[in-house]
Amino acid sequence: MGVRVRSALVVSCVSIVGLLSSGASANASETPRTLRVMSFNVWYGGDQIAFGQVAEAIKAARADIVGIQEPDGNLRRIADAVGFPYVDERRYIISRYPLFDSGIGVKEGKARVPYSINGQDAADVNAWALIGAGEVVAVANTHLTPDPYGPEAVRDGASVEKVLALEDEIRVPEVRPLTTALAKIAKANIPVFLTGDFNSPSYLDWTAAAVGTRPEIKYPVQWPVSKRVVDAGLRDSFRAIYADPVAVPGLTWTAGRPYPYIPPNELSDRLDYVYAGGAATPTSSEIVGEQGNPAVAIGLNPYPSDHRAVVSEFGVRPAAAPALITTDRPTVVAGRPVVVRFVVPNHGKWAVALVPRGANVNRAISSYGTSAGPQDQADRTSIKLGTRAMAPAEYDAILVSANGRTQARHRFTVVAAGARPTIRVAKRAIRSGASIRVSWSGAPGWRNDWVSVSKAGDPDVVNYIGYVYTGAHVNGSETITADDLGKLKKGRYVVRLLRDDHYDVLAQTSFSVR
Repeated sequence: MGVRVRSALVVSCVSIVGLLSSGASANASETPRTLRVMSFNVWYGGDQIAFGQVAEAIKAARADIVGIQEPDGNLRRIADAVGFPYVDERRYIISRYPLFDSGIGVKEGKARVPYSINGQDAADVNAWALIGAGEVVAVANTHLTPDPYGPEAVRDGASVEKVLALEDEIRVPEVRPLTTALAKIAKANIPVFLTGDFNSPSYLDWTAAAVGTRPEIKYPVQWPVSKRVVDAGLRDSFRAIYADPVAVPGLTWTAGRPYPYIPPNELSDRLDYVYAGGAATPTSSEIVGEQGNPAVAIGLNPYPSDHRAVVSEFGVRPAAAPALITTDRPTVVAGRPVVVRFVVPNHGKWAVALVPRGANVNRAISSYGTSAGPQDQADRTSIKLGTRAMAPAEYDAILVSANGRTQARHRFTVVAAGARPTIRVAKRAIRSGASIRVSWSGAPGWRNDWVSVSKAGDPDVVNYIGYVYTGAHVNGSETITADDLGKLKKGRYVVRLLRDDHYDVLAQTSFSVR
């Protein structure tokens, strides 16, 4: 629960077959390895109670990989507090193992996507986690729209048909691109994980036997979001261990807001999940929450979130890694070095180059091994390259094979030293009902960076009229339409660039409606 929902359009899902055929194959190891995966909604950046306890919860859970919801710009701060060196800002994943993008590090499609995969393309919803030499697992993380909320509709007297129609309208379109993409990975027997706050109960919980165990469970419901995930070949790891939802409900909402306060008419349910498919077998699953609750396996005092977390342990047989490359951050200040990390299939020869966006090695600005000759993978797994010769713009880090071909690329942005984020409108004055073209530069490049429109003179940042997300682009543009805003009345308005689903205003400008 708790996400500040800003609606988005659904796009068609692109096949992930190309990614799988590029080299990721099951299985690099026949000996299962132990992996602990956690889903944790940290409640608006983890700042609501005690930020340090967020890290303590992750440490107590002994998690290896964590899907975070509601980091609100604190993702790296959380990772640093835990001691995890690897962060995926577009998927809100932190890890003790290196993380690589399954795409090129930025959203390439122009169409808007569901909130559940903000800043991503439908074909590239997962990251690759390198859990051993040349061995990967796939990880995706999501957060679905909370309102209107299905169990409240049941409580308030809606028929099962109306409840299912509500889910089909709100949350099923959000989970569809995830299940479409991840089903292909699971079918290839590659270990794949999906963590998230789904804001929807499980069909495995609302069974005939569970009717009446809580007042809102008035009838069985085949909750379609959870059913769709399971039908895609991913198992509910908690229910794989605790099959009886009456004996072990596993409730994650709510731990208190904050504990022990529960608002009147609040409903409890299991909304947070760690799903797994492919060569990943759950061996245990635990609820992380408030100390003293007998249903909580790992307790903390104080507990920092309104959601309990779930951590599951798996035996996994990782896949052989494809060619992979990434940079340590989405942006680098001009003149400072960028750390490039890479994986070469079959421990082959390699070279690395920094090139203009979309270019190949013949346009290298800075490189390692392109002239001296390809290097041995055993020599290193990362290289630090300078950016002094690179003007502020988008660039690609590319992995080059021994024959000079580009095997993988990852996009990053060089920003000027001391540059501040900016936002501007294409026209300072528009007619009522007309679209507004906005462009920005210097955004953080995080999953839920956004742009709002408010009445000029109103300092209340939550009192916005409409908004769009930036697609996690550091520099970009978007058209805000009448569908986003309604028909604005004559007057002056302010456009704000804000950080990561939070209310930290990075830049603003104004326009008028004639």
